[in-house]
Amino acid sequence: MDEQELLGKVSQLCARQGQLIELSSHGRAVFVGDTHGDVEASQTVIARYLTPETTLVFLGDYVDRGPRSL
Repeated sequence: MDEQELLGKVSQLCARQGQLIELSSHGRAVFVGDTHGDVEASQTVIARYLTPETTLVFLGDYVDRGPRSL
């Protein structure tokens, strides 16, 4: 699958989903701000907070800039 096909599939998936997500009332939710592609920061958040009782919600700007951006 090339880049254009992948972007097309992601676009279709996003169009089918609503703009509001519902979280279960069990456990807690941790909201993570823009990581701007800093993989180390994302890994730290995941290592520190991801448990069966916790839902992580990344708010966007995952890969757009920074010296550690992928």
